[in-house]
Amino acid sequence: MTRLGNSPQRTRRTQRFLRVLFSVFSVFSVVLLPATAGLGQQKPQITIAIFAPNAPFDDSSQRFAYVQRLAEQVSRAANVQATGKAFARSVDLEAAIKKGQIDFGIVDAVYLAGRGVGTWKVLATATTSGRTEQPWRLYASPSVGANAPFQLSGKRLALASAGSAKDTAFLENALFEGVVPLAKFFPKRETAPDVASAVTTVSLGKADAVFAPEGHAKGLKPVGDALARVPLPAFVAIRPGLPAQMVAAVQSGVTSFAGGGTFDGWKVSGPAPYDELARRLAPRSKRPLMAEPELVRFEDKEALNLGPPEPALPDVGRYYVMPSEK
Repeated sequence: MTRLGNSPQRTRRTQRFLRVLFSVFSVFSVVLLPATAGLGQQKPQITIAIFAPNAPFDDSSQRFAYVQRLAEQVSRAANVQATGKAFARSVDLEAAIKKGQIDFGIVDAVYLAGRGVGTWKVLATATTSGRTEQPWRLYASPSVGANAPFQLSGKRLALASAGSAKDTAFLENALFEGVVPLAKFFPKRETAPDVASAVTTVSLGKADAVFAPEGHAKGLKPVGDALARVPLPAFVAIRPGLPAQMVAAVQSGVTSFAGGGTFDGWKVSGPAPYDELARRLAPRSKRPLMAEPELVRFEDKEALNLGPPEPALPDVGRYYVMPSEK
């Protein structure tokens, strides 16, 4: 048997083997590399919560549908996988936040002001007709027959709760400016989970009056003038340590959303409107204004000479007829 050694024939065989091996490796690279690259570039997953009992949604399903549409917009604009989640109670929202399940949120203005604005970063404020706030009014059932707020004294009030200890302070201080002690004016109160439910409570005859955003108390009668303007819900960054680039992208996605419905858009905002509402929630004390009298010296005769008393005696002569002389 003849040994090939480093013969040209063996060299050619080795080269053919290496070419085949390289071709097979190239085919597998084309198939596998895109798949493995995709695994390393998965979109970040975020959760957007909504808790806005004082926002003028018609019902809970409308609230959930809204946050779902907003999440879809954020997913496209920010290159993330966003999921919307609705909460009816503040305790459930707080529990989810403690578990690290919430990244961003649409939160109620009264709840945010009562909780403390500095706890979360405010990124935007919702708008209706281009405005970031709306007036609130007092509404009553038409059957009550009230034309002025004082006629509702002693009646039953349906109260929408934001899950905050400031719920009563919101009505008493922010809306009535501390003039009306709510506990005495409305001694009987029915608590509802949101404004829409509170309005329904009055419509069903289970309460007589309710505070609600202007134009969102169908079938009820406005009593008195509009009370005060209240900021619309805020969009906030909740989870600490979120990447700044992601926060900016999500903010851009939210402010470009015009999905219609309850809100017609969002505007870039900060904590100022909610800080101001927090100050209005505080109790108020009113002091009478005292005017300093102008001092008059005794020797100033012109100042002391006040002239004849006013008003002067009436002219009664024209009521009498002089007797004629014969």
